[in-house]
Amino acid sequence: MGLILHDVDVAGERVAVRIEDGAVASVGSEDRSRSSGEVIDGRGGALLAGLHDHHLHVLALAAARRSISVSASTTNNATFAAALRDASTRGPVRAVGYHERVFGGLDRDVLDGIVRGVPVRVQHRTGGLWILNSCALEQIEPSRLADARFERDHAARLTGRLWRGDDLVRDDAGLRDGEIAAIGSELAAVGVTAVTDATASNDPSSVACLRALPQRVRVMGPIELALDDSERLTLGEVKVVPDDDDLPDIDDLVRLVLEAHGRGRGVAVHCVTLVQVRFAIEAFRVAGVRGDRIEHASVAPADVIADLHALGLTVVTQPAFVSARGDEYMTDVDPRDVAALYPTASLLAAGVPTRGSSDAPYGPIDPWEAMRAAVQRRTARGTVVGASERIRPSNALALFTGSDTVRAGLPADLVLLSVPLSDALARLRRDDVVLTIVGGAVVYDARERPPRAG
Repeated sequence: MGLILHDVDVAGERVAVRIEDGAVASVGSEDRSRSSGEVIDGRGGALLAGLHDHHLHVLALAAARRSISVSASTTNNATFAAALRDASTRGPVRAVGYHERVFGGLDRDVLDGIVRGVPVRVQHRTGGLWILNSCALEQIEPSRLADARFERDHAARLTGRLWRGDDLVRDDAGLRDGEIAAIGSELAAVGVTAVTDATASNDPSSVACLRALPQRVRVMGPIELALDDSERLTLGEVKVVPDDDDLPDIDDLVRLVLEAHGRGRGVAVHCVTLVQVRFAIEAFRVAGVRGDRIEHASVAPADVIADLHALGLTVVTQPAFVSARGDEYMTDVDPRDVAALYPTASLLAAGVPTRGSSDAPYGPIDPWEAMRAAVQRRTARGTVVGASERIRPSNALALFTGSDTVRAGLPADLVLLSVPLSDALARLRRDDVVLTIVGGAVVYDARERPPRAG
């Protein structure tokens, strides 16, 4: 059975779109003699290519839904401690969103002074650091505690701080398919038909969890990750996460890039500092570029952007960090770097392929919020950060939809809005999403349904 979307706005023209076998069969005037299946009246609403969140962390997002928030915007040292103690009365504590301004530099001893006898894990808002109390450390297998990512003090005692070690404390086994499916429903409700899970430690267990999503999923991970490509899951780039104070040998990174290319995979390098992006550029300058990406490019001045363009690298950015964290950036970031924070207009003007994403759960999951941030560049307190990096609403939308308009032959991954495109661009709101379709199947439907007879 097919599907006909009647009276929809495609590129400014009101047409009918026929979907068959998971693809767009035709765009134009409706020929009911050739049609079978459900007919949906679009009422002149815009029909768009589905939104792709090009960088997020699905399992971390599901786990965050089970966690308490200790973000800097809602807590101070007293309420932070009170939140942990209250949560500990209900069992093990998983807290997310921590920032040093709340309680300073945490370690196991500080956490032990707040909660003893109950495991407590606190994640830094960047996602790169976990802090565990003694009880939480005791629950980890001794062989894992020997991993060098667990920080030790001068006496070789564990400090409770774990760097880039999600795989050592990840609790995927506790996640149910229903929780992952709920994330998929949340994404579908904002028009997302495809995601790229950018978790560096993805493995067969996490891949199995990701199959519960209704979206198409591109799965990043280590060089050894493999999966049987299916209609909805495909193998993505090799993910590399360098740290300023522990950069890998550049020759090792070059070898990794060359090996990935030899396996037909690109490499995606996490770059949230100027040091990291320049390091990555030098490695790609030696190894060459074959579909490789720079994740975040959080600080990218003009010379970096010129190098990105010259090498043919793609940048995956998160404009919503400007609105969600911009006020903190204004105090935390070197003033010389503020103008180069999460650039968008400069990347597009230079011809650098640029994709939009949320980085959820570390950023807001709503892509429309990211689009508004790319257009306005305004913080929660109203400060404009990098006014010259503002872009037009149509360009902000294209960060998530790409340049393709709806046409015959494309997969039927579509979003129907309640208003024409001109109105949608004027406000960029998730509330305009009426219908989300993946592979010809409706995965979200906001229309009012009449009550069933009888």
